[in-house]
Amino acid sequence: MNENHPLVSTIICTRNRRQLVVRAIDSVLDQESVRTEVIVVDDCSEDDTYELLKERYQQRVTLIRLDTNRRVAYATNRGFAESSGEYIALLGDDDYWSDSEKLRKQLTVFSSAGSELGIVGTWWSEKHHSGEIVVREPEEPVNWEERLLESGGIICGSTPLIRRNAWVDAGGLDERMPRGTDSDLFRRIILTGYKGKIIRQHTTIVDVGHGLARMTTNRGLQEARRTAYAH
Repeated sequence: MNENHPLVSTIICTRNRRQLVVRAIDSVLDQESVRTEVIVVDDCSEDDTYELLKERYQQRVTLIRLDTNRRVAYATNRGFAESSGEYIALLGDDDYWSDSEKLRKQLTVFSSAGSELGIVGTWWSEKHHSGEIVVREPEEPVNWEERLLESGGIICGSTPLIRRNAWVDAGGLDERMPRGTDSDLFRRIILTGYKGKIIRQHTTIVDVGHGLARMTTNRGLQEARRTAYAH
């Protein structure tokens, strides 16, 4: 791989999903024509996820284990702190990239745009328990700020490639928020003044039917108050 190519740091946070996270990691390692580093943050798994990953991947990934369950926003920010890439990719531990040229295609979009481009997403597909595949093909909005303030759903949390400067300027993930931290980050990147793009190709499978517990659970009124405060 040409050392002049920009480095992409892919951050995957996991907790008690040993049978799923391997699929996610392998889909990153299978990316073609890009320089990548994979950073996996184990958010204090209670099973043998950490031991499995340490044995299986050894020097191929940077593996971080948190001593206490700090939730996905903290874990992701910790992964970012250990990263060195000019671009940052996010991938859920229960999802995977189905296109081995996903990152290359996104880097091509960045290379043909100016420094104001901060985030590039793609189309994705949702895999349900019944085996049904639901495609998600959001159209790129004319007004990103207005669309993101109205609702999310433009960029899936397992598809974005983010310019490092955009991440820094937006302040990373808000650790006060128990849920929706990725969408909040994308919104703040745009509101900070960066532009966004959507690649009209399916690159990612989002597994919504695996039946395992969420990485970040909903703990009722207290969590709702924390989210409202963060907003």
